[in-house]
Amino acid sequence: MRWRYLQSVTSFLIVRHGQSVWNAAGRWQGQADPPLTELGHRQARMAAHNLPDFDVLVASTLQRALQTADGIAQVRDIDETHLDARFMERDAGAFSGLTRNDIEREFPGYLGSGRWPEGWEDDGPVLARVRAGLDDLALTHGDSTIVIISHGGIIYSIEGIFDIAHEGVSNLGARWVYRAADGELSLGERVHLLDPESETIPDQI
Repeated sequence: MRWRYLQSVTSFLIVRHGQSVWNAAGRWQGQADPPLTELGHRQARMAAHNLPDFDVLVASTLQRALQTADGIAQVRDIDETHLDARFMERDAGAFSGLTRNDIEREFPGYLGSGRWPEGWEDDGPVLARVRAGLDDLALTHGDSTIVIISHGGIIYSIEGIFDIAHEGVSNLGARWVYRAADGELSLGERVHLLDPESETIPDQI
């Protein structure tokens, strides 16, 4: 990756929010808007201590992401969080609010065969809005480090560009993404911002 040292690079750490009420209940969320659990709030504060130095804090407009960002901002003494709806979770359509058992009952065979329900937001539209958000942040903030509090589905969709095999991302798990000045994206490592005993991995996507 020698090119990274030859031109300006914007570094993004895309972070999954803390545990939400529906995460804890095993319910598919999508763009539904449940809040964090008390554990989720604690996870956000704990993760704040493990974040690298960064220049800008951005959050999805869904409250589980915004509440996570608020917890981080309090610990890191950050005055401003930028909200951007383009980093919202994928729309889960008719899966929203359902557990895996509910889905197997109402949509038998869908999960096993990779079928999605009416209203499901495909990778193309997800990546288009996320890419536009990353491009705008890079143009505005240039050679800086930006933390984006977002969602599991957003991390998975970006990893899919690089043919990364699906692996569950924990609450407050994260992935580095780099954008060169010419717009090219490259993928960095997965990051764990919590100790293993504090991690939760939701039983959805």
